[in-house]
Amino acid sequence: MKKQVFTSLFAGSLILASNSALAEVCKVKTYVSASEELSEHVADLYGFERKPSLGYLTITCVDPVTFGSYQFEEPKITVSGSDGNLVLDMREFYEGMRIMYTANFPFTHGEVTRFSVITDLKETDAQLNHQFEQRLFNR
Repeated sequence: MKKQVFTSLFAGSLILASNSALAEVCKVKTYVSASEELSEHVADLYGFERKPSLGYLTITCVDPVTFGSYQFEEPKITVSGSDGNLVLDMREFYEGMRIMYTANFPFTHGEVTRFSVITDLKETDAQLNHQFEQRLFNR
């Protein structure tokens, strides 16, 4: 049976819930912004498209002991905004000993965009369940 890993929006860490005790599994690191803020070099490096009302996201789940990161089983993210819900397939990107997941997504200038990542963590019996939101603006 899979154990659920829930995030805290305030603490930024993940907790592994089990019947016996709580233990920290990983720290979720996310970065979200408007793609127009990227330099062409960085956009090319991460495979992001740059244009108005198009954002970009990176997410990783870092092991606090090894500082490596966990691999996601089926990396998908749900993005919710004024235009409804959109499920994005995430691209896997390796940077040193970290595995990051990246995607572009549409947003409406000045409105809050909500994100939800629910995925099994490979080689563990845990599941990442992380939600957050961000207000995005065009330049």
